[in-house]
Amino acid sequence: MRILVFGSSGILGTSLLKTGGVSHEIDAPSSVDVDCRDFPSVEERISDFKPQVVVNACAIKLPPSTISTMLDGTEYVINVKFPEWLASLSSTYEFHLVHASSDSVFGESQLGPFDSKSEPLPSTVYGKMKREAEERILSSASSYSILRFGPLFGLSISKRNTIRRLFESILNGKEVSPDSSNYVSFTDALTLSERVLEFIVYRPPGIFHFSARSSYTWWHVANEFAWLIGQELLIPDHPSTPKNDRRLVPGSAAQCDLGPLQESLERYVRAQLKEFEKSVQ
Repeated sequence: MRILVFGSSGILGTSLLKTGGVSHEIDAPSSVDVDCRDFPSVEERISDFKPQVVVNACAIKLPPSTISTMLDGTEYVINVKFPEWLASLSSTYEFHLVHASSDSVFGESQLGPFDSKSEPLPSTVYGKMKREAEERILSSASSYSILRFGPLFGLSISKRNTIRRLFESILNGKEVSPDSSNYVSFTDALTLSERVLEFIVYRPPGIFHFSARSSYTWWHVANEFAWLIGQELLIPDHPSTPKNDRRLVPGSAAQCDLGPLQESLERYVRAQLKEFEKSVQ
């Protein structure tokens, strides 16, 4: 199957190339090859490659403290106008659009994991953009699957993501202050990419949710990283965790689509350490 992936240098895009590159014909242009803000060049790429599926994993994350952004600014173009443009092309070029959305559409006051009955109530600028993109896809795409998920972790070409920065800080012995109050459903990118490939094959329409089986705080993830690499953390104990128990303790547990976070983090740490070993050789 011919699959065109935009956002191939991010965590999800990198994982899709790793898991689907053998069994599918994948075109994954970099931002240098195709600027997603240049809609004519995007359409030319689609016209030349003639994909059966287009995966939009392209997004610009905004800090929760962001108050507003310009409607013609880069963030709005990438997060809203670009997926809308892809949706409008899906009928002309007869492809199925797989759009990577986010659990941020539910806002910070709602606890996950979420399902199809959860009501979107975005409270941040980024969440509102992701929700607006979903609505525009729903109104203009001829064939689509919208995927929602929590914070991603995994190796990426760009290497710019929060969970990697947290891991590097702990590995280098730096003091960290991870959030210990808000529980979120962290998502293993490799596991998610396997599910995405299933959608690519069967192409079901609708909005779908992928979450870990339990929710955790960034504090739990930081402590798990420290435990796995044998480091001590200079941070306070979590109020709901036994003082001597540094392993992952679930928050609001729920049976969902993705596996235990602990196993995924162990795999992530092994891959990161292997990558760091190569970089110092």
